[in-house]
Amino acid sequence: MNDLALIILIGLTQGFLEWLPVSSSGILTLILKYYNYTQAYDLSLLLHLGTTLAVIVKYRDIYFKPIKEGKLTMDIKRIIIATVASLPVGLVTYLISKKIVLLDLSLLSLIMGIFLIALACLIKRSRTKLHTRTVSDRDMPIVGLAQGLSTLPGISRSGVTLFTLLSLKIKNQDAVKWSFIIAPPVILGAFIFEIIQSNTLFNLNLDIIIIGNLIAFISGYITMEMFLNMARKVGFEKFTLITGLMLTLSSIINLAA
Repeated sequence: MNDLALIILIGLTQGFLEWLPVSSSGILTLILKYYNYTQAYDLSLLLHLGTTLAVIVKYRDIYFKPIKEGKLTMDIKRIIIATVASLPVGLVTYLISKKIVLLDLSLLSLIMGIFLIALACLIKRSRTKLHTRTVSDRDMPIVGLAQGLSTLPGISRSGVTLFTLLSLKIKNQDAVKWSFIIAPPVILGAFIFEIIQSNTLFNLNLDIIIIGNLIAFISGYITMEMFLNMARKVGFEKFTLITGLMLTLSSIINLAA
């Protein structure tokens, strides 16, 4: 597969998977490693910029309302609280994730599969409860701490935050909405941190970064509302469980071979 076809594939994959409770970074890393792409983790992280921009554009009324009103809104304050809570956990798990990515491809797949199966079971259990409460300020530190775990391969940011919000008995629609709204600051922060820490990030082809993010933005924006609606009506845990079982089964076969 040539570079252009590969970047189109992973751009579409990022845009599609970002809204599912699966680790888009982990799956993108697997795809890139399969095609022997040497900077798999760096590129998978960079592609989140495209889907992050899609979230900002979709919820632009929330993000840019303080500019119009000249003061911080309640929504922005909650985003700040969640972001601050994410920082310490996110930093530690980010450093761990750089080591995990260096493992054998089959072992990495097994780790992700187990994580996803466990996450599917947790989401399914939480959805059996009655969700009647709307999001409050006190929920943001808890959700922020959970979000910090998402830098680990196999841990879905949307999945772990969705599960946390549902476990707090937040209404499904609010849980999905806030799962995405609190994402941009953390993702952009991880990107800046990667620029500071990485010695290889600037070796990536700029054309690949631009094309990949453009495709991720377009595909992510188009599919966002579809997956948000599915989250309200269909158990997302089914997608997570199927993906986890597929990754686990394939890794066991490869390890046994």
